[in-house]
Parts: sequence; C-alpha cells; structure tokens
Amino acid sequence: MQTPHRLVFFANPGAREGRVISRLHAVLKKIPALAEQSETVCVRSGDEIRSALRQIRDDAISVAVGGDGTINMLVRALREENMRARPVGVLPFGTGNAFAHAIGVGKIPRALAALASREVRSLDLMITTHPEAPIALVSISAGFESKFLWHYANWRKWTPLGGGLMSFVRTSASTCKSIMLTCDDTPFVTADERIYNAGLYNMPCYAFGRTVFPNADPADGLAYALACSSTWIYWKTLLQGYRENQPATASSPRTQSWHNAYIETNHPLQVDGEVVTGGAFHVHIESKALHVLVAPKQREIA
Repeated sequence: MQTPHRLVFFANPGAREGRVISRLHAVLKKIPALAEQSETVCVRSGDEIRSALRQIRDDAISVAVGGDGTINMLVRALREENMRARPVGVLPFGTGNAFAHAIGVGKIPRALAALASREVRSLDLMITTHPEAPIALVSISAGFESKFLWHYANWRKWTPLGGGLMSFVRTSASTCKSIMLTCDDTPFVTADERIYNAGLYNMPCYAFGRTVFPNADPADGLAYALACSSTWIYWKTLLQGYRENQPATASSPRTQSWHNAYIETNHPLQVDGEVVTGGAFHVHIESKALHVLVAPKQREIA
C-alpha cells in the first residue's frame, strides 16, 4: 500500500503510559496543513518499523515520535532496508531527548518547524560491531549511566519517579573496574582502573538537553571520549559542561577526540538511553551518514 502523504509518524502506542498517539494527534490537530500531509503508523519493534517502511513511498519522510531510543530504532531500520539516504524527522516525546536538543528541535514548536521546512542536515553516526546496537546517534557508555538505566528499567514499572529515585540511590556513588576503552589505538581507560563512568559521545547535548560538549561538531568525523574517575568529576562535568583548553587538574575529566574506538567490558552498556549487554566491540565514525530535518533559525510553529 502506497500513501500520498509526505510525513509518516512512527509511534509506539504503549510509550509514555499509552499517551503518545493521543498527544501526537492533539499536536497535529492544531496544524491542519501539516496534518493533511501526514499519517501515523503504530510500531512496537524494529521489525514492525521495517515492515512499514517497505509500504511507504520513496519520497515520504519518516518521523520518530519519541526519544533517543525511538530515533535510533528508526535510523537502524532505514539502514537495514537500504534506505539510509532518506531524511528523518523527530518529534521529541521521549524522556531525555538528547538527540533532538542537539539538532535544535528539543521543543515541540521547533520540531514542527523542522517538519514544515524540510531543511536537511547531514550528521555523523557511530557505527559499532555490537550485535545488539549496530548504531549510536548520541552516546555509548558504561558505569553509572548504564547501571542507573539498568535498574530503572526494572523498577520504573512501579512508578517512574520512585523507580528513578531508587535507581539513583543504588548507583550514584559506586565506581567499577573492568571497563577497557581504546581510542585510535591509544589506551584511554584500562581494565584495572576504578571508573565512575566512561563513554563515547557524538553530540553537544546530553542528559535532558544539557550542553555538555559545547564545541562538539556532530558533522566533523570525530567524537569525544570522556572518562570520570569519581562521582564529583562526573556531576561537575554534566552540570557545568566540558571546558576545552582548561588546565588539567585532579578534578578534571579525561577526554580525547577519536575516529575509531574499541570497548571491552562485562558491565551493561547504555546506547542512546537503552541498555544492552556488555562485550567486546569496535566503534567507528561514519561521516555525514545521517540526514535529519532541522528547524530554520528563529522559526517555530505554535
């Protein structure tokens, strides 16, 4: 079945306590011109996204309705269906929305402006050999971030807020060993070090849209590696952002830009906010492999 619509919204009907579809339709109802160009496809898995992609026209623009995990799943499906040249859009209905904030569409009016304008920007992708996570748009990390998300995935069924608090209390103060990270054939973190969190980051924004790497260019063929040995260093960096060209001190994070990386750990990993099993795998930057809709400067649709 082919569709005349230019925008196809991919949304998980079970996300956000089952309110994603009604929220999407409420937003589109306010913009009849955009609504007339669109349709909604309910999907719960990558397989369902791939099946739906085979049914839409070549000129349709796929839009991820959700957070970082949703856009990751959509981009992965497009690549697996040999549709990687197609642009994608984002409606930031997720929890963190780091990717949306990084490309300037972290707020609904800005995201709608991007969908209306069809302005496309090409960005880098992190490509991995991990069997569960072949791509990452924003981040790959082990330590506090992955442990927190692992516990939260188990406890959020009780209450999202209570699950988040329990996860934070359980994981916020501990460090761990057995994380090895190599960047461009240079050891960055060794397996015998005690590390609070170590990861690879490809976007300036992280953690609910905070600008952690203000000088990061997601289209320059490079990404950041960042390792924090203590709770204090991690939270200081997250709250204040990483400042380049500052003298290294005992309270500074360890950083390095990279093009090729290697990770080996028996701890869980987080990839774009989703938890996967640890292991040993390679990561490289595929330059300007992702084509996304971005909002024109100073333009919004209310």
